[in-house]
Amino acid sequence: ENELLVANADQWIDSSIDSFLTEARASLWDGAIMTFPNTHPRWSYARLEDGLVVAIAEKQPISRHATAGLYYFRRGVDFVRGAERMLFKNASFSGEFYVAPVYNELILAGKRVGVFPIDASQMHGLGTPEEVERFQIVGKKELYPNQLSGGQQQLVAVARAVIAHPKIILADEPTGNLHSSQGKEIMELFKRLNDKGTTIVQVTHSDVNASYGRRIVKLSDGWIVD
Repeated sequence: ENELLVANADQWIDSSIDSFLTEARASLWDGAIMTFPNTHPRWSYARLEDGLVVAIAEKQPISRHATAGLYYFRRGVDFVRGAERMLFKNASFSGEFYVAPVYNELILAGKRVGVFPIDASQMHGLGTPEEVERFQIVGKKELYPNQLSGGQQQLVAVARAVIAHPKIILADEPTGNLHSSQGKEIMELFKRLNDKGTTIVQVTHSDVNASYGRRIVKLSDGWIVD
């Protein structure tokens, strides 16, 4: 009969859990889900009607309410019974069972389930090595430049370059010290900025990076050759 809070282990949320619990208790919900705006099929999704959840779908964006991996049950027994019914129905996704779809069983039983929305910037996935690497940069904000690796320094430099929304960015080998996946992410960021009107002048030896440009000027020994 006691409350139950289930949290995913591969996500970090920059939001107050106390506020989440206070809202759930004050609203007298039988269940509550923390959500953030997204449409990527890697998440679970909640569809709402009149402010309450009417359906949960695993890895299917049936709405923009992606679950942030924090699940509240006013009565722990509701989770147990819902999970039992979910298992009995074999309501799995690719052979795996997830927490969020348990709420479908609560909804079928007439329970009230609400959502506690947070901003997308407050949700940090930690499911891949690249996501962990990006997240670890946050913990290094008090360090001096010489205490960071070359790749970390480069990520900070890129962040400083784009945060003020400049009209032009001069990028000299912007991905030189980065992993290939990080380099691709930076180039995709530059492309989005360029599509929105930011002029980007990039100096690179990478044919892949050069392919992102709208115009390519080739140099040899300081002379324009193409």
